[in-house]
Amino acid sequence: MPDFSLIPNLESLILEDCTNLLESFSSIHNLHKLVILNLRGCKGFDNLPISVYWKSLQEVNLSNCSNLKTVPYLPCTVEELYLNGTSIKELLSIEHLYRLVKLSLRKCSRLERLPESIRELKSLKCLYLSGCTKLNRLPNDLGTLMTLEELELEEIALANIPTFVTSLINLKTLSFAKCKMQNRSSIPLIHLSVFQKMTKLNLVDCCIKVLPNNIGELLSLEYLYLDQNKFESLPVSIKDLSKLRELYIRNCQSLKSLSELPSNLLRMEAKNCISLESISGLLAIFLSMPDSMEGIDFINCFKLKFDVTDALLNIERNADVWYRLIDNKTRATTSLAKACICYPGSEIPKWFALQSNTSFIEFPAGWLNDNLIGFGLCVVVSLQDYQQLRIIRVGFSLVVNEEIISSGRLFISEGLKGEVIESDHVFVGYDYSIMSLQLLTLNLNSEGSIVFFVEHVTKNDNVISFVNKCGVTFLYAKDDDLRRDVRVDRDKRLKTINCSINDCLKCCLNCCEEHDQWGSLQGSYEILNRWSPHSEIYKQWMIHELICSELKKYIVYN
Repeated sequence: MPDFSLIPNLESLILEDCTNLLESFSSIHNLHKLVILNLRGCKGFDNLPISVYWKSLQEVNLSNCSNLKTVPYLPCTVEELYLNGTSIKELLSIEHLYRLVKLSLRKCSRLERLPESIRELKSLKCLYLSGCTKLNRLPNDLGTLMTLEELELEEIALANIPTFVTSLINLKTLSFAKCKMQNRSSIPLIHLSVFQKMTKLNLVDCCIKVLPNNIGELLSLEYLYLDQNKFESLPVSIKDLSKLRELYIRNCQSLKSLSELPSNLLRMEAKNCISLESISGLLAIFLSMPDSMEGIDFINCFKLKFDVTDALLNIERNADVWYRLIDNKTRATTSLAKACICYPGSEIPKWFALQSNTSFIEFPAGWLNDNLIGFGLCVVVSLQDYQQLRIIRVGFSLVVNEEIISSGRLFISEGLKGEVIESDHVFVGYDYSIMSLQLLTLNLNSEGSIVFFVEHVTKNDNVISFVNKCGVTFLYAKDDDLRRDVRVDRDKRLKTINCSINDCLKCCLNCCEEHDQWGSLQGSYEILNRWSPHSEIYKQWMIHELICSELKKYIVYN
């Protein structure tokens, strides 16, 4: 153990996983200016005396100190306290910690009760009690913690949702995951309208058979987790969750139908909903090309019968206008549109003009012109032959004149934990990252093709395989006569590149990270606007190059 008396001005002491740390070390008492004490994973002591003279201490992390049975004295200056995975049975009086903002007791499997004095923590914003399996009583006084914004009560045996919760009107995140509610018929019809700030609600594996009809009152909700429950349908009011972006209903094996869902929903995972037969209006709102990742996952939903025509028409309808709706300033801070729908099946929809029973498609003559703004993509993959899957990635590469100019991923599913995926599945969508800047320099007679592949990540290996079938549709913008007068035609562009520095397109556009030919981002945009009538879809490549350039400079100088 070092002699800490030699460094009295020390502000941060981090000794994570020091298994031979002595139970008592006297020199630590001299660290009067200590702000952060991190002894995470130090298992060599069961009690840690903290000096009463530490008047600057703000963060104490004793997580995974598995032999720690008593919480030491803490000065009133502490703002964050982490006791995850310790052996404490009861917290001592903590009412003097009036500055405490975060208290984490996750996986304290021996903790039996919370002190009544917890109601005095008037600054507390985050309380984590997940995995405290012996915590069989929660003080009703928790309702006085009006500042609380995050509350985790996972894996605790509860008869129902505690009534004090409705007093916590500032909650933003609430989780009862794996609580196995004893009253399994429903969750109470509490006044959900009080939670006007709640953005995330987790009710995974709570044995819920009926969801409250007024769930639509959670008007700020963005993330809703309902996996592994027993309901047969969702409440009609769920469509009123106008800010909901992600909905998870995986392994809800009693779910039979989905009613109308919120119009701004970006992601829904319904994997292993084996009884699901019908959906209403869902596909009409998906593949609408927002500047985000959209996704629907119906893996192993074998009874589901639906027509993806509405979703495919969304691609066709929105491809010409999606980039026009966002000005350059906003575009610079967002990402290109990506989307995918996955469902059991073995046929490529007829909407895809080019189809193949192999893993690649060769493009016909004339495929490339200045109005090309994207590709609709589809593959059929046999997944039933692969066991012990952990991650699946469906990827593709765009090949022009025998050179890969861009690659992307149509679908990613992680956390499968050895699940077996049965039957063939269809993946339909698009990824605008395929639109490489290099496309702007290619001769109109260039040969093109696209190849699809699947990455299977198992416990022991990564396997690359090909797809069974694939399909592609070219997405072209309509002519835009208003921009033709400022656009440089392709022949002039190619001549400019041939005489430019390094013969490099990105140098011509003042956005080359490789040759360090960076101008202002706005200046590069102005040049690109003259080069292409649909320049918006290429500006993310410029942003990517700038980020890479700045990152490399940071690494070099630091």
